[in-house]
Amino acid sequence: MSMKRYEDEILDNKNLDAPNDAVLEKAKSAIRENKKPRRKLSARKILAIVSACATILVVIFCIPYMMPAQSGMKLVENNALTTVQIGSIARYNEEEGARILHFDSSVSACGYSYQNKMMFLEEHVSIDGCSAVLLVDILQNTVRYMFEKTEEYTAKLSDVQTYSVADKTVFWTAYDDAVYLSMNYDGYVYYMKIEGDIANWQNLLNDFLN
Repeated sequence: MSMKRYEDEILDNKNLDAPNDAVLEKAKSAIRENKKPRRKLSARKILAIVSACATILVVIFCIPYMMPAQSGMKLVENNALTTVQIGSIARYNEEEGARILHFDSSVSACGYSYQNKMMFLEEHVSIDGCSAVLLVDILQNTVRYMFEKTEEYTAKLSDVQTYSVADKTVFWTAYDDAVYLSMNYDGYVYYMKIEGDIANWQNLLNDFLN
């Protein structure tokens, strides 16, 4: 008996159970869904995806360089600094062509260098019953290091208030019998410790800022 004959008998067999209408409808739906055309990614979408992936990789690669490296910075202790006599900050400005804020008069002043670069300037002044120590951090030189020199100030400036004059904002706090100040301006960080008649500290600061 040929295969064709078997097929004809199977198809003509009345005893075979025919699927009900619900099964047929599901089968037709499945066939229609399978025949839907698959969406293709355009060249523009592929380029956008590749660009996004490349951007993500670049950001991930640059993260280590963008994160602060405070923990890996070398701590430079005070005894590693070389003291340089400068006369006054005003004189230093004239000789170096700098524009560092300073008092009109000073009792004494010096600089602190490290690896042949000036890192800090320090000036002592006495005005209206107040004595003050001004420490100027030259950021372009100190940015790669941590210094013991500034810790006396930063350790006290955790809970601060603000005081503004013109375009300058000063952070300050009263600690024991002194007032500590800090200000970031024009490429320098200024630290100050004021003692004595600290009730007049704002007068001394105004004299400095103006």
